[in-house]
Amino acid sequence: SVGQLIRNRPLMAFVFCLMLFQFADASTVPLLSQEIGKSKAAHSSLQISGLIISTQLVVMLLAPWVGYLSEGYGRKPLLLLGFGVEAIRSVLLATTTDYKFMLVGQVLDGVTSAIVEVLAIVIITDLTARTGRFNLVGGAVTILSGIVASLSVAASGFIFGALGHAPTFMSFAVIAGLSTIFAWFLLPET
Repeated sequence: SVGQLIRNRPLMAFVFCLMLFQFADASTVPLLSQEIGKSKAAHSSLQISGLIISTQLVVMLLAPWVGYLSEGYGRKPLLLLGFGVEAIRSVLLATTTDYKFMLVGQVLDGVTSAIVEVLAIVIITDLTARTGRFNLVGGAVTILSGIVASLSVAASGFIFGALGHAPTFMSFAVIAGLSTIFAWFLLPET
């Protein structure tokens, strides 16, 4: 039943960590796009496209390997890597608005996205095995991720407007760091 899922502490810890990660990750491209737009560069639309495409290319290349590597190295170490790289990415983006570094940040986003997206499915499968609730949990996680992404975009707009570029990205780094720390302490290997 749903009550059994809620009492599943590893599942609840995983969902909590995943939502922290989502909050840290979701606003990055809109904020980077805003930075590029403020520059009024002649090629700003191409630059924004480059940010999006670079992430997707990395996800496309890495995603098939994540599941394979999770069998050999475990899910938890790879998940910690994905969450941790998000914190590093946010620190990088806090320190510069240079387009080349934005591209590096988006390559790092591709790494985190490949790891987290694949492992989310794998870990949910592990944690709902023999319950018949994979679809319920997967759907709930998708809905929660959408809500958290919306909240992230709204909150980041306020933070960005009040404090500026660097404090906004540093706050994302702290949140991504918290997701890594909580995952380290709260999540068992599945």
